[in-house]
Amino acid sequence: MALSYVVIPPEVLGKLTFVKHLESIGDTVNRGRTRVRIAKEEVYKVMNGQFGSLTVKVPSKGALKGDFHEKEVRLINPRVVNRPVPYFNETTQTESARPRLFLEADKIELVSGGQK
Repeated sequence: MALSYVVIPPEVLGKLTFVKHLESIGDTVNRGRTRVRIAKEEVYKVMNGQFGSLTVKVPSKGALKGDFHEKEVRLINPRVVNRPVPYFNETTQTESARPRLFLEADKIELVSGGQK
C-alpha cells in the first residue's frame, strides 16, 4: 500500500499568520432555475517566518468565518498529502498524472490573543 499522507506535528509549522482566502472548491447544484454552489473545501494562504508562504486546504466545516487578515492561526491535524494532478503533454499528446504534495488540515482556527 502506498503512502497517502504524512502527519506534521504542529510545533514544526511554528507561528502561522493568516494572509487570505484563495478559493472555495465544491459542486454546482441545480435547484429549479437557479444554480447553487455548495463549497466542500476552502483554500487559504498562510505565512510562516521559516517556510514562507504556505497554501492549506481545509474542509468547509473546519473553515474560518470572517476576515482574519494578519491574525495568528493554528492548524488542527496538519498533514502533507500526496495527490495526483492531471498533466497534458503537448509534445506527445498524452494525458497523465503527476504526484504533487499538498498541505491539508482538518480545521483552521484563530489563536486566542493573536491580534496585531
